[in-house]
Amino acid sequence: MKEIYELAKKAGACSPGLRDIQKAKNVHDLIKLLKTGKGVEFIMESNFLTESVYNQYRSELEKENIFLHGQHSLVNPRLVVMLGGEASIEVNGFQVCEIYAKNLAVVNIVAHDNAYVSIELRQDVKLNIESYEQSRVKEYRK
Repeated sequence: MKEIYELAKKAGACSPGLRDIQKAKNVHDLIKLLKTGKGVEFIMESNFLTESVYNQYRSELEKENIFLHGQHSLVNPRLVVMLGGEASIEVNGFQVCEIYAKNLAVVNIVAHDNAYVSIELRQDVKLNIESYEQSRVKEYRK
């Protein structure tokens, strides 16, 4: 946990964010922080998540749909953070999905029915979208 605090501090985390990291009791508390609005914004604006930290907590991060590399296939996720790698994401029914992607991530989205998908893209993300029926996919490039 000390290593994560130091990495966040070095990456420019704000004082309240650093206090929240100090309060975290385990990796699951830290992942909850990453999935908040402020946490996602911090991840997207910095290179906070290093390869060594990712590898150390890989299974926990991937269970929460936070990816640094590899190929992944997801159906109806609520939130996905792609810091690299490739993901095929299918969203259907009345589901809502938020996707944040950066670096050289490859994101393939297939939306059906009345699904709503928003995706924020940074850097050189490759995006492929298939949208059917009444589904909507909104793309935001920063």
